Amino acid sequence: GPDQTGETKETIIFDASASTDNVGIVSYQWDVNNDGQWNLEGVNPTLEEGYSESGEHLVTLKVADAAGNTATDTLAITILPPPKILISEIQIEALESVSDEFIELYNPNDQDVDLTGFALKKKTSSGSESNLVSSAGFSDIIASLGYFLIVPQLNDDGSPNYRGEVSPDLYYSGKDYSIAADNTILLYDRCNNLIDKVGWGEAQDFETAPAENPSPGQSLGRKWDEDTQEYQDTDDNSQDFEVQISSPRAKNQPLPPEEPPPEPTYLPAVGHNIDEGDQPDRAKLWEDEPRAYDDNTDTFAKSKVTPTTWTAWLELFPPTEKSQGVRFWIDAQSQISFFRVELLYSNYESWDCLKNWNSPYSSAPKGEWVILDYTRGESSVEKARVKFNTSLWGSPREVRLNEFQFKTNP
Repeated sequence: GPDQTGETKETIIFDASASTDNVGIVSYQWDVNNDGQWNLEGVNPTLEEGYSESGEHLVTLKVADAAGNTATDTLAITILPPPKILISEIQIEALESVSDEFIELYNPNDQDVDLTGFALKKKTSSGSESNLVSSAGFSDIIASLGYFLIVPQLNDDGSPNYRGEVSPDLYYSGKDYSIAADNTILLYDRCNNLIDKVGWGEAQDFETAPAENPSPGQSLGRKWDEDTQEYQDTDDNSQDFEVQISSPRAKNQPLPPEEPPPEPTYLPAVGHNIDEGDQPDRAKLWEDEPRAYDDNTDTFAKSKVTPTTWTAWLELFPPTEKSQGVRFWIDAQSQISFFRVELLYSNYESWDCLKNWNSPYSSAPKGEWVILDYTRGESSVEKARVKFNTSLWGSPREVRLNEFQFKTNP
C-alpha cells in the first residue's frame, strides 16, 4: 500500500483487505519494526499500531494462501513529533480576586495547529492530577505565532472569575477547576503526548527545576528572546520563566528593573555634653568636642586614657527627631582597645547599648566609617554617647573621634 504519515502515539491502521488470491488468503504476517521478526500473524487483514518514537519506520506484510503461495509488500510510515505548543503565561490570582486566573498557550510554528482532542491538566504539590480542560472540551485552532487564552468558567450568577480585558478563547471544563501556588500545568496533545509542562513554587513535577511562585497581580511568564524573536524553551522552568507583568494573549512583559534604594543620608550631631559617669575620678575629659561633629573627618575631638581609666561619656545630640542608625570615624592613630556606643531612646530612662567592642583582639575599626543601624529600626533617639579605653600600658594613649553622624533618611 502507499506510504503513510502519522504522529507519535497515534494509532495507525494498516489494512491488507485489498489483497486478493484465487484460492483465498489464509494468513497475514506483520513485521512492524523492520527487525526481520513477524510481530503478528493471523487471519485478520487489518492491524492497529502506534509508535512512541518519531522518524521513518518500515512495515512489511506477508500474505499466504491455502496452497502455500506467499507475497510480501513493504511500506514506509513517517512518524512526526507532536506539534510544539508552549505554555507561555500563567496567572494564579489577581490583586482583587484569588479566582482571577488564566493560562496562555503560544504557537511558535509557521502553521496553524488544531487543538481538538488536546487536554490541559494540573498537578498539586502532593502529586494529585486532575483536568482543567478535558480532551472532549478542547477544540478550536491556535493560529501560527498566535496565543490562546484559557480561563475559569463563569460563576453561577454569571459573574466572571477572570476579569481581564482580553476575551478568552476557552473555559475550564468544570466550574470548580482552578490553579494555585505550588502547582504544575501539563499540556497533552490529541495522542496523549505530553508536549509542555510548567511547575512552580514547591511543585514536585517540573522541567529540570521549578519556577518561582508569582505574587498576586503578577504572572509567571515565559522569557522572550529579543535576539531570536522567540520564547525561550530550554526545558528548565526555573530559567525559561520569570515573574512578569500580566499580559494575556499578548507578548510577555518582564517586570521593570527595581530602582536601587536611595543612598542613606547621614547628618552630623548638632551638639554635645560631657558625662563623667559614676567614676569621675577615673574619667578623662575631652578636648575640641565640636570637631567630632563638624562634617570633616580630618578634624577630631580627643582624650587621653590608660588601662585604668576611661574617657568620659561624650554625649551627641541628633539633628532630627527620628533616625535609623549612626556612623562614626575613629582616627587611625587612636590607640584604643575598648569602645562602646549607647543610645537613649525618647521616653526611656535607661541607656541601650548599640555596640560594645570589649576585647583588645577585636577593637573597633579605625580610619574608616563604621556604620551601625538601630536594632529597633527607625526610632526617636534623644541622644547617643561614646567612650573609649585602651589595653596598652605606659604613658597615656590619645584617642580621637573624627566624626559622629546620624542616619536620617526621609
